[in-house]
Amino acid sequence: MNQIYDPEVLRTLVKRVWSFAWRLTEDASLAEAMVVNACQACTALGCAASERQILVRMLAAVHRELENGAIGKRVRRLGGTPCPGKLHADILAEFYLLAPTERASLLLSEVEDFTYEESAQVLGVSIQGARLAHVAVRLKLGLAFIDGLRLAVTGTET
Repeated sequence: MNQIYDPEVLRTLVKRVWSFAWRLTEDASLAEAMVVNACQACTALGCAASERQILVRMLAAVHRELENGAIGKRVRRLGGTPCPGKLHADILAEFYLLAPTERASLLLSEVEDFTYEESAQVLGVSIQGARLAHVAVRLKLGLAFIDGLRLAVTGTET
């Protein structure tokens, strides 16, 4: 039986896909629309696949929607979300300053624990492209934190 028709598996997949879409957009209605489209895209395939393969396909559908322009233009670029602790707030602020594709790359590797191969399928890039995107976003965040620490310690920008 195709995994997508198992109600328990489908519930789990939908939760993960919605969480991914919401983290990318910070907009519940956009996330809902992305999940609906991802489910439709996946059921249209109609082939037997593992739960992991279905998740990769669904997240790829979400990412395609993000990149097609209509949804990407509506994604908010937030300056941060109020939360306890300065470090946590700084991390979230830097995360929300990332471009949506950079957020996707980071979420796939760090939250979803995807391999570079799976991330490449979702992002629609080569495996090397997925590796480079992941390294680039980690370097970008690292440099932002170093600059933030330098500013906090010295009180001057570099």
